Amino acid sequence: MSRSHIKWLLAALLLTTATTRAGEFTGELILLPEGCQQTSGRICKLGAPLTYKDPNGLVWQADDWQEGKHQSGTTDGASIPEWAQPIIGDAYDSSYLKAAVIHDHYCYEENRVRSWRQTHRMFYDALIDLQIGKVKAKTMYYAVYAFGPHWVELVPGTYCGQNCINSLSSTSQRW
Repeated sequence: MSRSHIKWLLAALLLTTATTRAGEFTGELILLPEGCQQTSGRICKLGAPLTYKDPNGLVWQADDWQEGKHQSGTTDGASIPEWAQPIIGDAYDSSYLKAAVIHDHYCYEENRVRSWRQTHRMFYDALIDLQIGKVKAKTMYYAVYAFGPHWVELVPGTYCGQNCINSLSSTSQRW
């Protein structure tokens, strides 16, 4: 093979190689009160904000819990039916809990600043970024896509940094 053929082959290979963009989490996941995952209601409050930047650069932020902010700043972990828990894991499985916390935040009515499809897709991307296997991540994604909340009305959120909108505002709009 001549040098010119090798150059063309390398150029073609570089052009066709897909770059993998990964998302990233920032902030520490602090659940309050301590041991809340084992309580009967299993509702935990976030002790600090948790942020996820998806592979497309969109930022998703779950706020820490504050009195009077409805469900914002709370989580019940991943909503996994009991029959599926031996296969998928418990609601508070640490391997995917960060994804569930961010997903919960944007599924609460007061935080629906992005479409349900975007929100559920973010959940899948976050699972992949947490090193959850593709089969398990797709199973969890399809479960929330099919059986999770769906909405049409969006609420205008509050600015939380570049490419980030979260939280409630009192009026809603149809998109």
